[in-house]
Amino acid sequence: MSQTTFKLLLIAVLMVTAGWCANPIRLRETVEVNHPKVTLGDLLPPYSPEALRRGIGTVELCAAPRRGELRLLLREQIADRMSQKWATLDGLIIPERVLVRNPGSPITEEMVRNAVTVFLSRKGWPHGLPQSSSIVFPRVTAEDSGFQLEVVESSWNVRQEAFEIRLHCSNRSCGNFLAHLCLPDSLSEGERSALLRSMLSGRLVAQREIPPQLPVLVMRGRPATLVLQDAKTQISLPVVCLQAGGLKQEVRVFEKQSRQIFEAEVIGRNLLRASL
Repeated sequence: MSQTTFKLLLIAVLMVTAGWCANPIRLRETVEVNHPKVTLGDLLPPYSPEALRRGIGTVELCAAPRRGELRLLLREQIADRMSQKWATLDGLIIPERVLVRNPGSPITEEMVRNAVTVFLSRKGWPHGLPQSSSIVFPRVTAEDSGFQLEVVESSWNVRQEAFEIRLHCSNRSCGNFLAHLCLPDSLSEGERSALLRSMLSGRLVAQREIPPQLPVLVMRGRPATLVLQDAKTQISLPVVCLQAGGLKQEVRVFEKQSRQIFEAEVIGRNLLRASL
């Protein structure tokens, strides 16, 4: 920020000083940040005057903690950083300590869909990702928000009849993770074949098909019930099957609320079992 710009912001802040000095603004005691630097603006409450936020809100206090970590700022540290820019601290109430947490940036389904769409475009598929496609992936959090999600590779899982797509964050703020993409039944065979040819960039993942003598009791992409149990406890959870399977076969299922993938045994029609 240039000296001229800073002076203009200072004048703007001083114009509203009378109002916020009469009603002092208390800095927040707990804040969450997912960018590299903690600024005074992160500590200001939402109702702070815009001129104040544009002025002292730009003052850097410290480096942000890493994802999942905490950092403690003491009143003296905050006051010292502010006094380097401002002659007075009138109108602000600084807590004895401020706790800063970095929750990271959660990877959303929209981010995954956008990354796959870009990947398909580069592969020569002009139609984008079908909206009714289903994507299943584990809970992933990036360390900061300054990243692009990218597809590393994709392959076709014969058993699941789904794409396996490996993704990562461009700035290494998240590790590689695997997403499963199931195409909608509404796609014609021609569209499905063309999309498969465009998508594949690695080897086919060949898996043994379900033996024809076993009736299919759970279907890929369909809801089912997973029973988790041990010697004393039994819990039932709604899940989505990632694989089709017959009686006593092991298949993978996805639990939406926790975004966990379980290996479970088929024990009945749309019913599976796994150990706690």
